[in-house]
Amino acid sequence: MVNLILSAIRQSSVRISVKLKQKQLFQIEAMKEELKCGLRLICS
Repeated sequence: MVNLILSAIRQSSVRISVKLKQKQLFQIEAMKEELKCGLRLICS
């Protein structure tokens, strides 16, 4: 019984960390796009 609970907790924490990583990747991509736009403005 305890093992079932522990494995469920582990699975849900893995899911949460995956979601957080996806969020970070999305934020990094958005920052890259902003940088590209900024560079275009500076260079043009």
